[in-house]
Amino acid sequence: MISTRRRLLRAVGVFALGSLAGCNDTLRDRSLKAPSVNGWPSVHYDGHNTSHNPHADPPTDEPKVAWRIEGHSWNSAPAKTTYRLSNATPVIAGGRVYVGGQGVTCYDTRTGEQLWKRENGNRFVVGLAVLHGRVHAVERASDRSTSGDPKGFLSVVDAATGERTRTVRCGARTFAPTTDGDLIVVPTRRGQIGFDSAGNRQWRVADGTPRIPPGPAAITDDSVYLSASGEFGRYSRRSDPITGTTVDSRWSVDSGLRRRWHPPTVTDECIVAPLVQLAQDLPEAGGVQPGLHAYGRDGRCRWHLPVPTAWMSSDDHREQFIHRVSSPAVADGVGYVTSTRLSLEGDTVTSTDTTLQSFDTTSGDERWRATFPGEGSDAVSPVVADGRVYAVVPDSGTRGGETSRLVAYGRHGDRSWSVDVPGIGYHLAVSGETLYVALRGGRIVAYRSS
Repeated sequence: MISTRRRLLRAVGVFALGSLAGCNDTLRDRSLKAPSVNGWPSVHYDGHNTSHNPHADPPTDEPKVAWRIEGHSWNSAPAKTTYRLSNATPVIAGGRVYVGGQGVTCYDTRTGEQLWKRENGNRFVVGLAVLHGRVHAVERASDRSTSGDPKGFLSVVDAATGERTRTVRCGARTFAPTTDGDLIVVPTRRGQIGFDSAGNRQWRVADGTPRIPPGPAAITDDSVYLSASGEFGRYSRRSDPITGTTVDSRWSVDSGLRRRWHPPTVTDECIVAPLVQLAQDLPEAGGVQPGLHAYGRDGRCRWHLPVPTAWMSSDDHREQFIHRVSSPAVADGVGYVTSTRLSLEGDTVTSTDTTLQSFDTTSGDERWRATFPGEGSDAVSPVVADGRVYAVVPDSGTRGGETSRLVAYGRHGDRSWSVDVPGIGYHLAVSGETLYVALRGGRIVAYRSS
């Protein structure tokens, strides 16, 4: 049951950057214990972004395709662009899976049968969240506003019938949301907005000088951890009616233009934030290296887990590379992260390498790693269920076509199985006995034990 204090805080609905003086450096408190959530309600499962579903019973042996759905894409004729389902990841609740595209479509989790479809002719879905019998679709308009950004919206849809009950304007370009069960945080190009489950706007924290698109937030009972303008910081839920505030640098790291913080993961010990290196330069340039950075609640750095890299240079030639780091999955004091290194000569990718690393969430020490040399085009967040970690390694041509490798490992690094997936994977979800792989082009493939 939600405490009276939490109800009051949500009713006021505004959070500001909290004072960090006297903060305990440990995160072991009741507010950070993950809620009991079945299905897969948010992009990284819960508000803590753990990507760990303790209620699932996924494939233990080499799985087979149970069903697949095709074509959840949206064509924008004016922009001559095909928007793929890269951000509109599937969410699951009550024996149904909800998929975004040009609207929202609902399927039966056992059979893949379509149950209903709610189309939207002039907006496309970039992210979904489901809670309290409602599907929350974060959308973008096909046209651009006077500021140059597509208009953003949050639509609330009845999960049983597909009836649209409410649409709220979010202002500028929107991104994938996060939910903790009674709060939805929607990132936009101009800041972050908090909504309740009915779609009522509770608060807004503005970013007046956006430089790097924000990622989904991490939510706890007393704090929201988010990124904006290349910075990563902590906000606390307080009753101070402060709106329109900019990102406060008192608790932030890496304000460089060429850095991107992907969605952080909250553990009992720390907040783990993955940093992607956008600049094609030396890995130590700018002071903060790519990889995972763990921070205590007071903002102090706890540890850094570097991603595998190989810098190659000569007197007359310097090879460039780009790091891609996923948001980590965590369970029972152990974390898992994938990273991909793309080597380039000019604009041509010459080689790719992907690594799946397991680490201790308290110390940041690596426990084991699995390598995929010559494979990978992006770093996809792994998922954890029933003592196993599942990862997808997308490939774009280096193995002779657009394929992916879907793998499962035990807690101690023993590989359980590996299967090829016909398409480029970009997201995983696990619920019940089913492992869902989202592919580019709007396809979803459901795997179960044979």
